[in-house]
Amino acid sequence: MRGALSERATVRVRFVSDPCVLAWAWELVDPATGRVLESSWTDRWTAYDSAAHARAEGERRLEALGRRRFVIVAREEPELHDWLVRKFTGEPAVEIVRDRRHGERRARPTGLILERRRGERRRRPDVDAEVRARGWALVDVLARAA
Repeated sequence: MRGALSERATVRVRFVSDPCVLAWAWELVDPATGRVLESSWTDRWTAYDSAAHARAEGERRLEALGRRRFVIVAREEPELHDWLVRKFTGEPAVEIVRDRRHGERRARPTGLILERRRGERRRRPDVDAEVRARGWALVDVLARAA
């Protein structure tokens, strides 16, 4: 089956009536086959007090599956980088990248130079600290529509 899970799945809500539980759960379903791809109850043991709450959480999960993740690995950790590349081979939503930055690009200007850039492009400036402290950082980014 082609395409990201978020592109091919829909959210279905069902009532769970197990011996100790009377609640609602979400399921991510392939509309072409009717096959349940993921379930809040069977996969996570999570149920909700209302159908609306279950649907909202299912929609949130489906949206999260439409995101891509970058694992940024420090240049000083080539073995970790290689292991992660092998581990996530075939996983299109995860990209392993080496940290390519060499310090702060915005050095203090000497003289009167105007800054033309509008601002910091990176949304998570704490990533630098994470890469330095742990050797890697996980960054979620929205997947681009094809």
